[in-house]
Amino acid sequence: MSFYRIMVYRFDMRSLTVILIVVLQAVHSNADAYIMYSNSRIDHALYDGHDPKTIVMGKILTRNDFVWPKSASGEPMVVMDDPTGPLSIAFRVEKVVMGDGKLQNKKIDFDIQSFMWPVELVPLDTGTFCILIMNQAYQDPTWRIVTVVPVNLEKFYNGGTPVKSITDNYIARLFLEEQLLAELKHEKETKRQQVLLEQVGPITSLKSENVLLPFTKSVNEWVKRAALAALVFATQKQTYIQTLAADVNAFFTRYASRNDMIGGNFEYNNYSAWHLYYRFVFFLDPDQRKWGSRWDENEFRTNEKLVAKLKATGLLSKKVQDVLKC
Repeated sequence: MSFYRIMVYRFDMRSLTVILIVVLQAVHSNADAYIMYSNSRIDHALYDGHDPKTIVMGKILTRNDFVWPKSASGEPMVVMDDPTGPLSIAFRVEKVVMGDGKLQNKKIDFDIQSFMWPVELVPLDTGTFCILIMNQAYQDPTWRIVTVVPVNLEKFYNGGTPVKSITDNYIARLFLEEQLLAELKHEKETKRQQVLLEQVGPITSLKSENVLLPFTKSVNEWVKRAALAALVFATQKQTYIQTLAADVNAFFTRYASRNDMIGGNFEYNNYSAWHLYYRFVFFLDPDQRKWGSRWDENEFRTNEKLVAKLKATGLLSKKVQDVLKC
């Protein structure tokens, strides 16, 4: 049997997931490939009108590691670049936050061979506590993880106060915002600050301002941008809008082409400049502001409004406005 090395790209378009598999190198003939899906943004997992989700808090009990198959010579066969993680985990539900209360104290086995577990956000280790947003797959009772969220146990139990069951997506987002902010407040590691901000940004509310503000002073430019974008989204204060508009103009003046890569000895060397900026300044992405690509009507209207406010500062050059389609 022969094998291919492949890369898997994932694109979200409303409720449609399009998978593009690019063959990099054929060794001999046909081969199987994994379809990968990544950790969804919380606002995309829990928006009004979405299919019902289940949210649980619990602990990883065990993990079964992936073992590469071996060839006739006994050597491991590299069938693709990914995945390289465990095939499954056993998870004990400590608390049902939203969904079927019968899951309380139950053990759930998850097949995560195709799920890109966000290890920088939540360690994939035995004994790790976390929150899972999940839905049932096509065949009950198999559950599918949609989003992994870190849990701050002190904030979660709030000094022993029982967590009330949640039935509304909006309230669930507020609850998860509290968890992310509690983790972010004391986080010192730059990469984890980035991924925490990336998740909390699109669900921030006014109460987040005091936690986010110190991160706009970070020496890491992506932490600063992500914190500033979250503040713009949460408060729409002119001072934050002005600061972000100046940064947007400088960045897209320097990286004026869609094909520009971030080079040199930067943190994201050889990474698409536009894609990276849209990742942290999430409402700026033109593909999230047009029919067929936006997640829902509320996201579309909010993103358009924020971009209009950036444009109204007068700090975006005509060339940058053309790039951003605003």
